[in-house]
Amino acid sequence: MTYIEVVKTVGGAGKKIKKNEYRWDDEILMTQGYIVKFKDDKLIDKEVIAVTGHSNR
Repeated sequence: MTYIEVVKTVGGAGKKIKKNEYRWDDEILMTQGYIVKFKDDKLIDKEVIAVTGHSNR
């Protein structure tokens, strides 16, 4: 997949964290995110990461 195809699939742009590396946070679960890496505009790797919040509970 290309970056544009990923954006269409997930419904929004990712946050660029490095060259050819973007992050999307799961807006439903809110406990995980995805680091997606591209090379020559092709998806080459996806990593699921734990997201910790700032809860005041």
